[in-house]
Amino acid sequence: MMRYLVASHRIGRIRGIEVRILYLTYALFAVILATQTGAGFTARFLLLALSLPLFMLCVFLHEFGHLVASQRVGVRVRMILLHPLGGTAQMQGLIPGPKAEIGIALAGPAVSLGLAILAYLPLLAW
Repeated sequence: MMRYLVASHRIGRIRGIEVRILYLTYALFAVILATQTGAGFTARFLLLALSLPLFMLCVFLHEFGHLVASQRVGVRVRMILLHPLGGTAQMQGLIPGPKAEIGIALAGPAVSLGLAILAYLPLLAW
């Protein structure tokens, strides 16, 4: 766990659990933003500058779903770590059974599905 603390930045705590983001994530986002050139630069830059943090928010909410489900069945979560490819809710201890494990596993995708539905609703009104 210590290597994550060295290469990551604490961005807060939620429900008593530390939330961290790898420095590599910031570097990757900076490279993506810096490589935007050519026609439509401003629009593309602004779109990326808004969408990259929103992507990380969605990843965080997905991991938060796992966190809530874990805490409901008594499994301790040490930290949520966000990185360029997604995130991890680092659990400690044994999961009390297969039903609890399935519930924890499905909680994150359920949150992501809910976010997708919320994002799609404005398109239906349009």
